Amino acid sequence: MLPVPSWLRETWFAISHPIAANDIGSYKKGASNISTNAVRFSTRGVSAESESILKENKDKGNENKGNENKGSQINAVRHTLWQAAIASKYGAAVAKEAGDAHEDNPDAIKGQSFAQLLDKKFSSSEKADEAIDLSNNETGRNIGTDNKGAGMKDLAGKVLDTFAQIGLYTSYLDDQGNTRITVTKITPEQYKQLLDVIKTLDNTGRTIY
Repeated sequence: MLPVPSWLRETWFAISHPIAANDIGSYKKGASNISTNAVRFSTRGVSAESESILKENKDKGNENKGNENKGSQINAVRHTLWQAAIASKYGAAVAKEAGDAHEDNPDAIKGQSFAQLLDKKFSSSEKADEAIDLSNNETGRNIGTDNKGAGMKDLAGKVLDTFAQIGLYTSYLDDQGNTRITVTKITPEQYKQLLDVIKTLDNTGRTIY
C-alpha cells in the first residue's frame, strides 16, 4: 500500500480542523500565525540585527540554501514550540495530526526505542531530519499538554527549559560521514541570553516597544 502524500494529509487536516489549520498557518514573513511565530522565536538574536543565538547546522550535506536548519538547534526549538503551541490550544491529538501531516513518513520512528534512534545511521540528512522532527514534536506536545492555554511566550520559556535541562534532538555527521541523531543541550550562556530576549517579546515573538 502506497503512503498517503503529505499534501493530501495537510489538505485533509485543513478540512477536518479549519479553525486550527487557519491559526497554525504556514510560514509567511510578517504573519502572526503559530508557524510564523515559532520561526520568529527560534531565530532571535540578542538584538534585531544580530545572528540567531541558536545555531544552524553547518555539517556537510546541509550546505544548500534551505538545508542549513535541518537537524539544527533552530529547527529543534521551532518544531518543539510549534507543537507545544498547537497542543496547548487545541489538544495533543490535533497537534499530532498537524505534525504528522507535515512529514513525508509520519511513522518513521514508530516502534523504535530511544537507543535505536541514537544508534541508527540515516541514508540522508532529510531522513534524519524527519526522525528528529517527529521526536521533538512529541516533546512539544507534552509541554503543551502540561501548559494548557499558555501563550507562546511562556511556552517558549518551557521549551528552553527542556533544551537546557534535558535536551532536544539534533543531528551530526559521524567520523564515517553518516548522518546520526543525538540529544543535545544548549549552553548555559545560550539559555540565559534566550531567556533575557524572551522577556522583551510578546506572544508572537515580536519585540515589545
